[in-house]
Amino acid sequence: MKTIKRMICTSLAALTIVSSSAAVVNYATDNNFNTSISANAANDPAAQAQALINSINKNIDKANKEIKDCEYRIAYLKKQLNNVNNQQAKQNIREEIARLNNRIKVLKDYKANLQNILKSLYFKQYTGNSSSLVDALKAIGAGYSFNYRKEIAIINGIKNYTGTAAQNTKMLNLLKKGKLLKPDITAVVFPVYPA
Repeated sequence: MKTIKRMICTSLAALTIVSSSAAVVNYATDNNFNTSISANAANDPAAQAQALINSINKNIDKANKEIKDCEYRIAYLKKQLNNVNNQQAKQNIREEIARLNNRIKVLKDYKANLQNILKSLYFKQYTGNSSSLVDALKAIGAGYSFNYRKEIAIINGIKNYTGTAAQNTKMLNLLKKGKLLKPDITAVVFPVYPA
């Protein structure tokens, strides 16, 4: 069964997701490892996946907020620049604007990286008309064996998968929305929020 394990990455202080039949999910929130997952979630791959997605979205939201704050600050400083006569003060304002613009670039790159990671957690969206999960998985180039579908079911919160029509339809509907989580994500690195 999948478990959550705390791990410190010395080089990146990052999150690594290893998923399959014996997966370990390690992840960072802000600059600290999140260890507040309940005991139930520790034994529930779907809860682990949701915690990871929540963590990524939280950091995307945080980056968006800081980008807006930097943009407001830049707009304010540009107005101040017109009201300052002292050359040293003008230079200081220009340097602060440059620092803020650099920070915005760092945050936008970080956010784009997280969005790509988030996208990689899901299967490619199925846009065909088949009502067969197996055919849909084949069409997007994914595995479709019973055991693999069982792993897909587990990570997507479908318990006791036996391949019933209802279970397959639920997974197919998620696949059509582009929201079917992959069970075999490996070595995905989620960097911590930039300092």
